[in-house]
Amino acid sequence: MTKGLPGPWVDYEAAGPTPWANNQGIVKFIEFPVRIPAMSRRAFHLYWMKHHSPNVMNVTPFAQFMRKYTTTHVYPESVPGLPAHYRQTSHLEGAAEVWINSLDEVGDWLGHPLYAELVQPDEPRFIAQDGSVEVIVAKEERLYEPERDMTETGMAKLFLLVAKRPNLDHDTFHAAASAYGKQILQRPALRSLLRRLVVSHKLREPALEGFVPADIDAVLEL
Repeated sequence: MTKGLPGPWVDYEAAGPTPWANNQGIVKFIEFPVRIPAMSRRAFHLYWMKHHSPNVMNVTPFAQFMRKYTTTHVYPESVPGLPAHYRQTSHLEGAAEVWINSLDEVGDWLGHPLYAELVQPDEPRFIAQDGSVEVIVAKEERLYEPERDMTETGMAKLFLLVAKRPNLDHDTFHAAASAYGKQILQRPALRSLLRRLVVSHKLREPALEGFVPADIDAVLEL
């Protein structure tokens, strides 16, 4: 049975040193959308920002499960100076991040009747439904965050989507991803250019029913 109210408030500041080791606590549902071919890039992002997102948050019984909802929109041009292996020609148009108190409440959120009635029917109007959209559920490791997330900076965000090598197990990969982020921060010249660095670690299975997990195992946000 779908819950009528969200669960108890979970402390945002409580984060373990190895968030990839368990599925407990606040999780992030991250969707990387793809626009429908009939819609221009400008029209897609205006629809997402000005219509879909406000309507999602206005459906109170559904939105009450959402601790935080942020959208990041792709920069329309290639950024010079990035390493050649950082592919910028992705079909993904950005990222929508929903923070939820627990993995169990993700099911309550997506299973809410108002999602099927009001939110999901709007998605095919601008988001592709051919399986090209990528979705992961992750836990965040905050490595560097000198400015609180309630401060709107208006700065650019870089998403580095990382897939693990087939020969690496879950824990080894995520420990290495964490160590990679920490190595960036150990270089003063690089650290001085950052305003935030977090690693979102894809959760262990089971995957959410109805969603095929993306071949993305970690997301570095800079």
